[in-house]
Amino acid sequence: MRSSLSSDIAPGIIFSHSDNVIPDVVWASHERLKNLLDEAGHLTGAPELVVEVLSPGEKTRNATKKQS
Repeated sequence: MRSSLSSDIAPGIIFSHSDNVIPDVVWASHERLKNLLDEAGHLTGAPELVVEVLSPGEKTRNATKKQS
């Protein structure tokens, strides 16, 4: 379903070559999104909302890896 509230973008947020993440869900307004996307469609800055889902079986591994 397409709406004026969503756009398709490549996964991942790239802050630098050594600092990049792929959160489960991100949301950025169209106004902010136009300033965040690089030529490949990756976000290069923080969107308004980032959601990371931790499952019970991976909670410790994910939390330790993502906090380091």
